[in-house]
Amino acid sequence: MKRILICILSALIGLSSFLPLDENFVAYATEDITTAQVIFKDSRIHAAASYTLEVKDEDGISYVGTKKETGSTGQYQTVYELPVRKGNSYYTYSLIPNDPDKYWGSSGKFYVYQYTDFNGLNLSDAGGFYVYEKKTIDVEVPTGANIKHCMRGKFYYALQETQGELIETKNGYDKYRFGVPISKDTIMGHFEIRKENNVTWAGSESDLKLVSDGEIPTYRLESMTEGSQKIYRDEESQGFYEAGILLNGPSNKFLKLNTGEYFDIYAFRAWQAIESETGNYYVDPDFHYDLVYGNSVRVNDEGRITAVSDGMSIVKVTYDALDWTSSRKGRMTYSACWPEKQGIYVVNVNGKDSNTIDTGINLSEYDTIYYISSQNDKPTGIDYAEYTFTPSSKNGEQISVTVGNPTLSDSSLSYDNWRSYEANKDGSYTVKLTKGRNVIKVSTESAEAYHVVNADDLDIQITNKYRPGENLMQGDRAVITFEGMTTPIPKMAAIYNPAGYSVVYSYGNTEIKTFVGQYDLSRNAKVEVDVTEPGKIVLNKGYLTTGVWGDTEALPSMHQRMQKGGFVLNRYWDGGDNAQYNAGKLCILPDIELDIADNKDIEEQNKLEAGLLTSVSIGIKSGYYQLENYSAEDLKLKNNFIKPLQKKGPQFPLNNKPLYINATAKNQQAEITVQCNNGKDTIKKTLSSGVQQQIIGTTDSEKTFLNSPNVTEIEITVDPGESGYKK
Repeated sequence: MKRILICILSALIGLSSFLPLDENFVAYATEDITTAQVIFKDSRIHAAASYTLEVKDEDGISYVGTKKETGSTGQYQTVYELPVRKGNSYYTYSLIPNDPDKYWGSSGKFYVYQYTDFNGLNLSDAGGFYVYEKKTIDVEVPTGANIKHCMRGKFYYALQETQGELIETKNGYDKYRFGVPISKDTIMGHFEIRKENNVTWAGSESDLKLVSDGEIPTYRLESMTEGSQKIYRDEESQGFYEAGILLNGPSNKFLKLNTGEYFDIYAFRAWQAIESETGNYYVDPDFHYDLVYGNSVRVNDEGRITAVSDGMSIVKVTYDALDWTSSRKGRMTYSACWPEKQGIYVVNVNGKDSNTIDTGINLSEYDTIYYISSQNDKPTGIDYAEYTFTPSSKNGEQISVTVGNPTLSDSSLSYDNWRSYEANKDGSYTVKLTKGRNVIKVSTESAEAYHVVNADDLDIQITNKYRPGENLMQGDRAVITFEGMTTPIPKMAAIYNPAGYSVVYSYGNTEIKTFVGQYDLSRNAKVEVDVTEPGKIVLNKGYLTTGVWGDTEALPSMHQRMQKGGFVLNRYWDGGDNAQYNAGKLCILPDIELDIADNKDIEEQNKLEAGLLTSVSIGIKSGYYQLENYSAEDLKLKNNFIKPLQKKGPQFPLNNKPLYINATAKNQQAEITVQCNNGKDTIKKTLSSGVQQQIIGTTDSEKTFLNSPNVTEIEITVDPGESGYKK
């Protein structure tokens, strides 16, 4: 196959046209029209096909390119010089096969800002522009529904869409005829079917019913789900697919515009509706944009915010439910956006300068401040989180702080509740934030700035790991599980891929970490702590952290730099694997109080300690350990060694090396079990106290398991039998 790739050689406009790479995004002016070179290179073309490349603007005016050979490879590229029109109007490209009855060619639209770069965002973004063999099929949909065939070329750019021809309406169905691309007899891409007041349906031909297998096969979608804005939260139907949202633009979601300027929204479902955990092919839901506060802007159906008069306004972004596929659930209905996760922009038109104010709010779009609304199934009576910050004015002017709390329902969002706050003695402010997106305004006589801060509630359960159902006692291990937590940085195709999360708390001078798999934060978030002192203890300074592959090292990160049509500002990729970054501290978790009974019963104390380990050594060679001689106090805190292993070795994946473990229990007759998890599968083995054993890696399947980079924990369980409690 030949290859076609659109890329940009250069742009001929000045740096003033960039959105600056900081929190102070500005709008695009509409009058500075210049030109940029756009280059089409040979790409994925059927070996037997030839084609003509056609480029037009929105008005149908054709542009002629210059074709020339590249190097000595025999490949060619066509260079176009196109006016830079940013988001104001689009261009179309069409790969027109010379035999259109036999072949199908890509077509779509794109926008030119400073340059247009269709190179992949990373190795996962391997799609492109195609000429495939064509197959004619018919698809029947419920009468009144609209259908189109879609190919996803490059991620985040416009889909390559094919419209069908309506040829018949009969027995409650409209029949459309399509010429679709095929490769090795498989129809490429997916179909999208929409009908008013119904959930949008997306899927491949295998998701449709084959009703006739003649020369022109006929497929059918027999029914659609009513209620396009349905909200689902249950794990059974949704799995780990949370219904949040991420938005382009500055992380604080504060836009400053002058009259006539505009900002184009690019919204992302979070989690994306991806067809598999390891894959990246995704389908977007239908997004909606509404003005919910003020009248200084207007927003259209495509998500363009235009400044029309003085004042502050708030624009809401949400999306509908989607019927699509997933690797764990098969076909499923992805929830419409959860009300508390609806995105907002605060837009100040012709407003006061914000550059002289430092809000002191060290939170990004990824952060949520949590509070506890229910503990052990009992309401706490708390319906807000408190947040303390210290704003300042570079001019030394008096600071004022006002907060707008959201009013939520399944179908609406409003900001009718605004409250002013007085400063604390040290100049800081402590504000109350309710569930959803809160707007914090910091102002002086000559300046004002805004910051959108997300707050959400948690239901927590506190249990006794060693003595289930019993009150916590000195020497027990407390397990705190969280329901309602959402993933700060979810997986996004070719942009972000978190390696799992750690829930982190402080207990006195000790930092406690509990690892949670990449897909498990919303369902299995927890923290465990061995309580060593009686009385009331507090777990505080809680946060989440993760390592992320992708562009998250600095704000604005990649999705925040996305422009209309999928163009990413200031993007750089060297062609290799993405680097992994430590995301630092994410979110603010609530303090947790535990009441611990005094344990004066020596026999009971001995039972509690009978399941402790006194030493452990772990390595990848017999007689050689990369992690050893842990003290009893360290081992008592948590018998989970994945983090020390990752810090000191052995490093995962183990590349066909086995894992040796030598563990000694305080009770020599105790049964010791080693369990290794990779977030999906588990290997469990039993070993004898004080005896070195090759515990994992004795079979090919176990070596394959250890070769996975996603090993999340190695847990050693000690069962002393009747002489104590399992730990």
